[in-house]
Amino acid sequence: MSTNLNGKVAAWDSLVALAHQIVHGGPTESVETNGGPVRSFAKLIADKDEEINQRYDGAIEQTESSALSASTAATDALAARDISVAASLASTVALAAKDTTALGRTAAGMTDGMIFWVKPNATDGLTRFTCYQRTSSTTQTFVSSVLNASEFDSALNLTGYSPRSGYLFVVRDLLNRIGLALKVDGTLLAKLNLIAGNAITITRGLGGSYTVACSAIDTSYLYRSVAFGFKDAAGRFVGFLSNGEISAKMPARVESSFVTDGTVSAWIARDTAQHAALYTQDAAGVVRKLTAISAPSNVRLHLSKPVFYGTYRGETDFFWCNADGTGIYRATPYSWFSCWGDSLTEGAGASVLPTKTYPGQLSLLSGRMAINNGIAGQVSAQIAYRNCGLGGAWAFTGGEIPAAGSVVVTIAAVPAVLPFSPDPARSMRATAAGVPGTLTIAGGVYTFTRRVAGAAVAVPSPINIYPDTLRQDEATNIFWCGQNDGGASAKILPAVAAMVANLKTITKRFVVVGIFQHYDYATLVAQNAIVQAAYPNNYLDIYPILLAAYNPALPQDVADHAAGIVPSSLRADGVHLNDAGYALVALAIYNFLISKGW
Repeated sequence: MSTNLNGKVAAWDSLVALAHQIVHGGPTESVETNGGPVRSFAKLIADKDEEINQRYDGAIEQTESSALSASTAATDALAARDISVAASLASTVALAAKDTTALGRTAAGMTDGMIFWVKPNATDGLTRFTCYQRTSSTTQTFVSSVLNASEFDSALNLTGYSPRSGYLFVVRDLLNRIGLALKVDGTLLAKLNLIAGNAITITRGLGGSYTVACSAIDTSYLYRSVAFGFKDAAGRFVGFLSNGEISAKMPARVESSFVTDGTVSAWIARDTAQHAALYTQDAAGVVRKLTAISAPSNVRLHLSKPVFYGTYRGETDFFWCNADGTGIYRATPYSWFSCWGDSLTEGAGASVLPTKTYPGQLSLLSGRMAINNGIAGQVSAQIAYRNCGLGGAWAFTGGEIPAAGSVVVTIAAVPAVLPFSPDPARSMRATAAGVPGTLTIAGGVYTFTRRVAGAAVAVPSPINIYPDTLRQDEATNIFWCGQNDGGASAKILPAVAAMVANLKTITKRFVVVGIFQHYDYATLVAQNAIVQAAYPNNYLDIYPILLAAYNPALPQDVADHAAGIVPSSLRADGVHLNDAGYALVALAIYNFLISKGW
């Protein structure tokens, strides 16, 4: 028994010795066991370290080779994505780049403070695509440039780390500063989040941080390779493309907020005075600085139109503009109301104008301004002309707008829409051929009077004279028209469509109110249904609301209700409402607006 026990102890000691060798052995040791050789823990970790590094180095080599030769078919999915994005970015730069700095400075639409790209060329001694900011018609300052392959190789310093540290590698710039680090679990630590996809938006936040958003996000997060990079004027590494994802460290003179959809771009950068400025680039590659915008931020694109936060016209809010920088408008409507219509909007039958009209009573209910744009007797087309110039065709006497004073204008095409009836005398602010003025009718004669004297302007015939509604196209609009069209939807719908299209805000808030007076009430209901079908989310059928408000104690109201007529107790005459009727309309519109959250 003693011999057996001694044998077991000896066997146990042998196993302990083997275990000690496996645990404490060096990075090159293997231990022979009955089941074959077993690597020490140190050798196992070292082998895995080498395996990971070899795989990573292979990925870099493959991606750099693919990025430098786009004609070579990519077999690796990550390399293929790098090629696609790199080619897209390169083509964008190439589209905007000029052959020389002289051509860049003098390009169409180029003014001081704007930036432009120049191709590699012998005239300027450039070996890279280079970005400049124009300082005059003959001078420019350097902003940044795109590194070529050899420069990028020397700009990056990849330091390998053992996986035991939790990191695969870190990236340092030429000043030996750590730019980012890749952990073994695939997490990338950087000053800028890396998100794949097109239509990338980079927005500067507090403390020098950046937020990235894009229309298509790749959630694989396999950050293993680098395709190309960028240098600033001081030779500092400021960004690179990795797996189709852009990382950037942006100095003050480089874009701190950038967005593109591949055709139109917009960004915020410091101008020559070091003030934040908004720039746009249209599909033709023309870059413009929007000098009318102060303190811009949060730039985005909506249907190829830049949307941004800033101060314009003394207002600080979100605005949008066209790709060429023109037409700056609010992104969301004003809270006040613009009311368009005929005598029912003007308030015929009300005891006190404008207080007892429906716009006046809507203003009291809501505590907001309501502008009354009603004119008695007008058909839908006339209301739409006063709103947006629908159907105008004019001829100017003498074929020009004089340097000062008034000029008689007449109808140049038939049929055409007149904004006013011959009487009484009326006027409205308007613009013709880019000249602001006033369109007036008096004694049946229309005249156009420019507001500010200047050079005479030749005008063709016919030409439209567009109304100036003083930002009412950026408010919440209420359209109530059609009573004088006999309720015909064929006349109502084109007018309403033109007025809705004229609303300038991205978020459009409007109400289309149905008619209620017609001798044939079956036709009235049918025509209202057609208009409602065109605007199901914005239509208010006022007829059943008025009809249901009859007073059962009044025989005439009971008879009116039975006949499908708006009760006499709500009417001032056979067509128009009284104070109580307008109050009911105002309340119905107010409740509709509240239900929409407007």
